Amino acid sequence: MVSVLVLGAMVGALASGRLADRLGRRWIFGLEGAVFVGGTALAALAPGYVVLVAARLVLGLAVGAASATVPPYLSEISPKEIRGRLLTLDQLMITLGILVAYMVNLAFSSSGNWRAMIAVGAIPALVMVGSAILVLPGSPEWLLAHGHRRRARALIAGVSDQDTADQLLRRRDQLRQEQDRETPQDQAVTGWRTLLTDRVRPALIVGLVLAATQQFGGINTIIY
Repeated sequence: MVSVLVLGAMVGALASGRLADRLGRRWIFGLEGAVFVGGTALAALAPGYVVLVAARLVLGLAVGAASATVPPYLSEISPKEIRGRLLTLDQLMITLGILVAYMVNLAFSSSGNWRAMIAVGAIPALVMVGSAILVLPGSPEWLLAHGHRRRARALIAGVSDQDTADQLLRRRDQLRQEQDRETPQDQAVTGWRTLLTDRVRPALIVGLVLAATQQFGGINTIIY
């Protein structure tokens, strides 16, 4: 019942990237929040073990999708001066969320009301949906990729200033021109094979080593 969430998270993480590129960052967060709400409701009302496991699988989809989409979104909307702190804050809030979950479980432990323990999880999920609809800004990178340059400039200027927005847009145009000048052989590499190209391979190695180190450290076993 516990570990099946990780299987759902694997699927959610792999599928969420394309959806985020197609729907936009804000709307994928709203969708993830809705899946959280649906999975929580299914788990809290589950009549038996099989349905509860299925609900955990659904929740895993949302967990994996959020884990894969939130860090890129934060990196896209934040100025480089605070980008590292903002991404670190994301990880800190995840850890605090786990602590809050333990405290909720403790509050209901004397009554043994596991349905109430699970149902409380709908509160942050609803906040996530509301934030995606009402509060969160769009991603400048997504807007530029879909031809909304004016909206992207206004968004960047809103978190920095007009000069910085123009500078960042010029820098992005230069990078795009450099990519257009790549050899036909490099341009032909698409999809999963992109991970093996010279310009991406260092980041891939660092990412895999960090992920493996975290797992070998045993933190998931301690949390579970």
